[in-house]
Amino acid sequence: MAQHFLLSAATRSLSPAKVMRMSERGVENVFRRLRWPQTDGKPVCPSRGCQICYDCCRSETQPRWRCRACRADFSVTSGTSQP
Repeated sequence: MAQHFLLSAATRSLSPAKVMRMSERGVENVFRRLRWPQTDGKPVCPSRGCQICYDCCRSETQPRWRCRACRADFSVTSGTSQP
C-alpha cells in the first residue's frame, strides 16, 4: 500500500506557520503538489485513478474537479482521512 501523502517528508516539513502566511491560492497549489506529485499537482480521481478530470468549481473558494470516467466530484482533500 502506498504511503498516505500527508505522511510524506515534504508535508512534515510544512509548518502551520508557513501555511498561515500563504494566500488561499498558494495553499491550494502546495496541497495539490503534495497530493499528486506524480502529475505535478494535476488532479487525479481518488476513486478510479483517472487523470482525465475537469474543473467544476462551486465557488472561487471551493476548487473541485470531476472525473470524466466515473463523473465523481472531488476536492484536494477528498478521501484523505486516515483509518
